[in-house]
Amino acid sequence: MEHMENWVQLSTTGVVKEIFDFMVSLAKLGGNVASMIKIFK
Repeated sequence: MEHMENWVQLSTTGVVKEIFDFMVSLAKLGGNVASMIKIFK
């Protein structure tokens, strides 16, 4: 049963990391778009 709990914990951590990486890349993309808009204005 402990093995199952470890697996759940691992997969949860993986999901959180995926979401975090997605947020970071989204923030970078937002920053790039914002600077591009500044250049064009």
